[in-house]
Amino acid sequence: MPADRRHPGSCNYRANLGSGADWYTTPPPPAPDCFDPKNGNGAFQWMKPLYPQDFSDGLSNTVIYSERVVGDGNWTSYDPWRDYSQVGDAWPSCTAEQLTSTCRTIAGIADKHASFGGFTWLFASKAHTAYDHILPPNSLIPDCARDSHVEPSASNSAIAARSQHRGGVNTVLGDGSVRFVSENVAIDVWRALGSRNGRD
Repeated sequence: MPADRRHPGSCNYRANLGSGADWYTTPPPPAPDCFDPKNGNGAFQWMKPLYPQDFSDGLSNTVIYSERVVGDGNWTSYDPWRDYSQVGDAWPSCTAEQLTSTCRTIAGIADKHASFGGFTWLFASKAHTAYDHILPPNSLIPDCARDSHVEPSASNSAIAARSQHRGGVNTVLGDGSVRFVSENVAIDVWRALGSRNGRD
């Protein structure tokens, strides 16, 4: 990735967790109404192996990895391009649409933010090694996550693909091909590329 800040062990390329708001594939008992039917539709699932036959949309139609800028490491200064806002549990975050609205509304007014995204490849989480297809690539809407998840494993957060390239991001598809995707891609197309089994 051009001109990105580097840290030992940092991670610029991340795994696609799909276009759902959370990683639960069935409604969690504490909040059965807080559930996005698109949860778990990405190229990777939390604690579950996936195989080529699980990609009913086709490996050549599913993004596996994409670029993501590394956090700036500065807790005292909020950078909407690299950091993500941490929002309270009262903010709607059960679906992709709710998260999009929350991230847009909270931009610049959140009290807390996380600045160390991508600092290590050791932890399987949206904080460091994964992203989602809720927001478009290089989204002008900043990322956000529920503040009860200091490092959002995959829960109730919108962590977009972002790069230092002008106009879009590089992606790796399931067939091994590399595609540059425009930041102006229609959101329904971007979410379809993030889904392995959406019939789209």
